[in-house]
Amino acid sequence: MSNNHTRFRASRDRLIELAPHLIPNPLPDLPIIPTNFRPILSTDDLVVGTVEKGETAMIYIDESQRGVIYQLKTKAGDNVGAAREGNCQRIAFETAILTADEWYEFYVLATRISTQVSKVLDTRIWINAGNIDGVDPRPLFATPRWQATYTVVIPDTQPNLQWQLMHGNGDPASEPIVSTLINSSENTSTTTTTITLNSYPLIENGNLIIQVVNLLTNETKNLSQTPEIKVYPNPNLIFFNHGTPQNPHWNEPVEVQINLPQPTVRYQLMHKVGETLIPSGDAQMGAGNLIILRSAPLKDIASLKVLAVKIDGDLEEYLLGEIEITVYPDPSIEAELVSEIIDFATAVQVQIPDPQEETTYFLHLGDGIPLGTTVVSDGNAFVLTSLALQEDQDIYVRATRRGLSADLSTILHVYVRPNLGLSVELPHTQFNRIDGTEIWVHNTQTSVVYALFKIPATWEASLPVIECSRLRGNGGKIILETRELNADQYTFYVTAFKHNPQSLGRLLNSIELEVSLRSDTAVVGGTSRLDYERSSSLQINDRQTFVNYTPVSGSRIMGARLEYDQPNAPLHTELLREDVILQVQADHFLTGESIVLDFHFQVLIGPNLRVEVTAPQPHPAHGQEAILYFSEGQASVTYEIRAEANLFGGPTPEGFIQNFSPAQDGPFSVGFGPLTFPVQLMIVARKTVNRMADALNSWLTLTPYPDPQQAVAVTRQPAEYGGTAQLEITATDWYTKYALQLGDTTPIGNQATNQAPSLISLTSNPLQEDTHIYVYASSTRAPIGLQLQNVGSVWVPPNLNLLPSLHETPFDPEIGAFIRLPDSQVSAQYQLEIAAGDQLGFSTAQLQPRRANGGGDTILPTGPLSAMRYQIRVYAEKQPSGISGYMATSIEFYVRAITDNQVAALSTPINYQARAEITIYHTQPHATYQLFSRENQPLSPIVSSTSSPHLLIPTIPLQENQEIQIQITNLHTGFQDFLDQTIAIQVRPNLNIS
Repeated sequence: MSNNHTRFRASRDRLIELAPHLIPNPLPDLPIIPTNFRPILSTDDLVVGTVEKGETAMIYIDESQRGVIYQLKTKAGDNVGAAREGNCQRIAFETAILTADEWYEFYVLATRISTQVSKVLDTRIWINAGNIDGVDPRPLFATPRWQATYTVVIPDTQPNLQWQLMHGNGDPASEPIVSTLINSSENTSTTTTTITLNSYPLIENGNLIIQVVNLLTNETKNLSQTPEIKVYPNPNLIFFNHGTPQNPHWNEPVEVQINLPQPTVRYQLMHKVGETLIPSGDAQMGAGNLIILRSAPLKDIASLKVLAVKIDGDLEEYLLGEIEITVYPDPSIEAELVSEIIDFATAVQVQIPDPQEETTYFLHLGDGIPLGTTVVSDGNAFVLTSLALQEDQDIYVRATRRGLSADLSTILHVYVRPNLGLSVELPHTQFNRIDGTEIWVHNTQTSVVYALFKIPATWEASLPVIECSRLRGNGGKIILETRELNADQYTFYVTAFKHNPQSLGRLLNSIELEVSLRSDTAVVGGTSRLDYERSSSLQINDRQTFVNYTPVSGSRIMGARLEYDQPNAPLHTELLREDVILQVQADHFLTGESIVLDFHFQVLIGPNLRVEVTAPQPHPAHGQEAILYFSEGQASVTYEIRAEANLFGGPTPEGFIQNFSPAQDGPFSVGFGPLTFPVQLMIVARKTVNRMADALNSWLTLTPYPDPQQAVAVTRQPAEYGGTAQLEITATDWYTKYALQLGDTTPIGNQATNQAPSLISLTSNPLQEDTHIYVYASSTRAPIGLQLQNVGSVWVPPNLNLLPSLHETPFDPEIGAFIRLPDSQVSAQYQLEIAAGDQLGFSTAQLQPRRANGGGDTILPTGPLSAMRYQIRVYAEKQPSGISGYMATSIEFYVRAITDNQVAALSTPINYQARAEITIYHTQPHATYQLFSRENQPLSPIVSSTSSPHLLIPTIPLQENQEIQIQITNLHTGFQDFLDQTIAIQVRPNLNIS
């Protein structure tokens, strides 16, 4: 371990390294260790033991301090052996030879070499030499702490004894303890026992009685030794700062209250200075429920403890805890002004030559609000600077330390010179010349007297200046009176005078006041020709003060007034709509006088070009006028309405221009036309008087409907059913599109557009019925159109491609057949033309007299049919056109069966169970054939004729020779017969018979 350090034992469990200069006193709690004597008891405060009579005792001090001298002493204070210097290790002491039969008491005194401060170590030593005859009780210590126990050691006690400590009033002071219990009839041993009696916790001085009871005889006896007990004071008393306020002012005492003090204890306040405690104030004995201790006057932060001293034993004990006292700063610190007189709105400086350390200083005006800089003192002189001051002031210096503030006792008075930059104002209130007006001075100083002077414009240097009035400042606004004002113009100024210190000056700003109005004030006009609803401007070059200017025209106000207190700017008129002559009216705000200046300015205004012109019906009928509505008209304006030439490529008629002037201002309407082609209108507005003109912003496009009377002719009728027709329109309109329509406006042909009047040829779609074709004429410039009144009538030939057929089969020839004509036309009538016989042809055919109207399926009867074969065609005739024709397809059919057909067998004979094949040549259409035996048994299924002229019919398997006949059935009439020819078929024998 370093020689510059010593070890300090702060507790039993840890060591703390401290520099030697921080330990002014020796440590009192070093451990003392007995060596060659028999220990009886060992505590932090006491070591008890015995040695044989005639021996010495060895005593060790563990962990001795360097720089400390240790001396072993007897109870009487005599040195035992030589002193020992601490060396941070164990040092040893040896007693003299102990020969007396008594107790020896020792203690160790430690002395710091550097400070000569001495301290008795806490642990004392009791040593007994040899055996002591009889009972000799020994108290282990006589000064227990408050509420600690007291210990008595009784060595070599006899057996069968009970020991107990008692108070003088007979109350037990400890628990009873019994020495070794021996039955004399069984054991005659004389063994002795050392016992230790620990008392109950003690709180006051007193004597204890040692009571012994012989347990064999029940004899009770008190020993003559009565240990005297001295108890340390109670350290747990409550004490606190009693004063109000609890923080004393500088150099004043503080009061501390102690509750429930002990009457045998003297209490003393102790002021802690560093590590040293010094008495503060007078001590006081404990009495009653509380006592008040007053400290010595305090000048700094203090930490106070309370020392309690027992008056009958000088036992000292510090009460637990301490009180921290914060003291107000020292108010006697000096403060000095650097300069007593300062200019207006400048700072004052205050010097603090000898401030307290760790104290904050600032200036204030008696309200505690910091005024300027704040300084934390380190003990050296410094200067405080205030904010700018405007008035004489008493300056205070406030000191603040650890949250407590006090003003220094010195109050500093500062004088401020007059402020010559004050605002001087002529109030905006009207006055008359006799009484005059007021002049205001703002932010005045209370220590200054202000005087108002006036100088008329005609003043000469030889004349005295006129003083109007004077007043003392009040910290705010003062009002000085001008009195009578009979000149045209004045100059006003104000002086400021201060008595202490004496100073006089003239305020920097003065007031120029023109009392009379000037009619020759220069005015410059702006632009003399303006568009409609534009504002004109007038510039006033030499405005008079407190004069308002207003643009006028005669008695009419023409714009906003330019107030006297507004920055210089042009006068702007209202929005002008008509020609006007402008003037300027001047009004004196203060005197109320008013004149019109010698100025005239004429402004010419153009027409209103923002007129909205609309045509609610922009598409008039062909050759009609369109009505134009003007949203706002002027009686002073002539409106020229003209169509722009060649806008759509067509010609513009000569003089297609209309002029109109409304009778009064406001909305109006006018007709323009007649219109036969689209036009775009431009409207020019021209002022009737000043001739200013320009086109309106409104442009209109007018598109009339096409001419409904244009001629329509059919130049080609349809040549056949489904053919097209051709129509020709004699177009008289410009920019018109034509289209063919049916009556329901369905388009039925191509379209054509013309750029100018011309002939237009249109072809229809394929047509199937007679119809009227309409022509729809629409404008290419607007979404308008109409059907022309003239129409084309178209006649369509009948449809000759219908397919007639027999309506029902079979039919009865005596009644006749019915011919069905599908999809017949309503506009047509139909007749049958019938040819009969073997030689068919219509050269000799005749029309049936009966006609049928068309429409859907038309059924035409033939009448009775008696011939073998017929050919029929249908005749169609359209009504009312009379166009007719025959259907391209005719009908042929047989009424009876043909029996002379040639018949042949494919081969004969045939094998047993084989089929024969019969061929019928030139079969009849719409007929069926079947093979039969001579016995009329069917030999084949029914077979229908086909489009082929020949028919092959196989028989069923045959086993016998057969003569086959063939039956024919006419499907139209149901007529049946056998063919004239039969066929013989031979069948070979069955060769498979077993």
